[in-house]
Amino acid sequence: MPQRQKDTISLLLVLALVAGAIFLVWRTPVRLGLDLQGGMMVVLSAKSADGGKVTENEIEQAKFIIEERVNGLGVTEPQIERQIGTPNIIVQLPGIKDPNQALKLIRSTALLEFKEVLGTGPETGPNAGQEDLGPTLMTGKAVKSARVGTSDLGQALVEFTLTSEGTKEFAKITKRLINKQLAIVLDDKVVSAPTIQSEITGGRGEITGKFTIDEAKDLVLVLNTGALPVKLDVAQQQTVGPTLGQDSLTAALRAGLFGMLMVGIFMLLVYRALGLIAVLSLLVFAVIFGGILTLIGATLTLPGIAGIILTAGLAADSSIVYFERFQEEFRQGREPRVSAKSGFKHAFRAMVDGDMTTLIIAATLVFLSYLYFGSGPIRGFAFTLSIGIFCDLFIIYFFTRPALAKASGLSIFNNPLFIGARRPT
Repeated sequence: MPQRQKDTISLLLVLALVAGAIFLVWRTPVRLGLDLQGGMMVVLSAKSADGGKVTENEIEQAKFIIEERVNGLGVTEPQIERQIGTPNIIVQLPGIKDPNQALKLIRSTALLEFKEVLGTGPETGPNAGQEDLGPTLMTGKAVKSARVGTSDLGQALVEFTLTSEGTKEFAKITKRLINKQLAIVLDDKVVSAPTIQSEITGGRGEITGKFTIDEAKDLVLVLNTGALPVKLDVAQQQTVGPTLGQDSLTAALRAGLFGMLMVGIFMLLVYRALGLIAVLSLLVFAVIFGGILTLIGATLTLPGIAGIILTAGLAADSSIVYFERFQEEFRQGREPRVSAKSGFKHAFRAMVDGDMTTLIIAATLVFLSYLYFGSGPIRGFAFTLSIGIFCDLFIIYFFTRPALAKASGLSIFNNPLFIGARRPT
């Protein structure tokens, strides 16, 4: 197949990808991180309840339970991950409306216990009216599922179903405690203490109290996900309001657009007709980059935007390397079409070498972020930088190269004034 036909196919392929990227971004906007849309980031440090050393299995179990609870909150694209080398769990909740309530729910131990009420404390003093409880008769491990219900008076309550083993155990307990109180204790707090009227063999029960609907839903969520095996202390917390996030997004977009505008003006002033191809290449680069981020479901953050702006500079730099080589070939008396082909052949290796050294740095940043930093700014920056490097090489080969090859056949490219190069006299 002649080279001209290959160049035409390359340009048509890129234009099709641009159209697809525009459609994809229009239908599915890029997701924003908590620093751009507001939300909460918290680092939870796992500690053993008995003061011993926390095991890897306990941390992984705690992480799984946190994921289940966060999913129950309905948060869009939460991120829960381990901070390698530490007993810490990093939780990011973009767009969360009530960070404090979410944190309370995540950290809730959810230790459900059933205890016999032996009596009631004194009428006066610090322990006035408090129940005197016996040892634990059964725990929340016996609960199979829970759901929100309402009493005859319209009061919210929690209905629970026991496992087969729990059903047998509960029947024994209630048979022994007929006409006595059985306290239902959640995280060392008595939420209800009903009097047992008869043996309960159906494996079902209710937790009543002064619950609101939201409180009942939270209790159901923690019961269904199980008790945390460790205690979680807040090691670090960051809350970003939605207004601040929107301001950050606006400032970042303005900076990015201004930066690309200045690069475009520079390319037009210095390289003239070649600069026009560079500007088109930058626009194609930006659109395809946005389509890739949308396609892979990436979450965009401020450091990620910084990486995008930097890669836009790298893309412009690749064009400069190509154009300088083109001008050098042109000055030696070669025709524009020959200069375009020969210039790219000699310049592409330099472009690849330059981009690969940057890619090695980006990969190192990603590795270090997993090893030491857990997540956050460094990884977001390195991630978009890496994508931008591959995108740059793709655009320079499949768009900038064939575009210059096609344009070099125009008579305008024989005029040195329009390409910023003069032939030797």
